Amino acid sequence: MIKDLPKRSKIKKEYNIESPIEIKLLYWFNRYGLFPQFQYEIGKYRADFAFEDIKLVVECDGAEWHGTEEQKKNDKERDEYMINLGWKVMRFSGSEIYNEPWNIPKKVWELYYPRKIENNLKIETEMTDEQFKRYYEIKNLGIGAYI
Repeated sequence: MIKDLPKRSKIKKEYNIESPIEIKLLYWFNRYGLFPQFQYEIGKYRADFAFEDIKLVVECDGAEWHGTEEQKKNDKERDEYMINLGWKVMRFSGSEIYNEPWNIPKKVWELYYPRKIENNLKIETEMTDEQFKRYYEIKNLGIGAYI
């Protein structure tokens, strides 16, 4: 894992992703054809991942930053703030992301299509060139320790 640290720092720098679980989840989102924005500002907060077109936020809750009662209270306040602005918030624990990362994009898809249809938004079925480039870069940075 030590040998991967420079590559992890490259991902953090280029994509502004803050943790290994976010890197892992981004890889799985892209693999399933989902291309969220990351570290997305919503008012006074910043969401780990956001699907702006359908107002969906996905948060990665690692134990280090989301394990105490005070941190859970803060997360609840954040969620309520975003919900009041019309966002849907989904939270996934670090354990969920590490143990069964493929299930998370599936859960997001279950909300994604219905919300797109509800908002009369075009449903894209193919990757744009920019999305493919980002997926390919992330896939080929040698971050296997995080995936």
